Amino acid sequence: MTFAVESMDRSGRTLVVSLPWAHPGNWMGKPTGAVRPAVVARAIQHALDRGWRPAAPASAFALDLPADSPVLVTPTGPGN
Repeated sequence: MTFAVESMDRSGRTLVVSLPWAHPGNWMGKPTGAVRPAVVARAIQHALDRGWRPAAPASAFALDLPADSPVLVTPTGPGN
């Protein structure tokens, strides 16, 4: 599954995040997962730490997250 993030205030560089699972509606029986707000927030921070600059005029910034990425690990506790 893939999702994209871009600034709503100005045009710039889009972040394209690839996750190691398929959309829940896939018909091929591949493993699925949910894209929760916390995963999106951690992916954005991870991309910023690796050089994504949303305001920069450039081609898309690709971020491929493997299944064991800490970005995909959800902490336990209320609200997570």
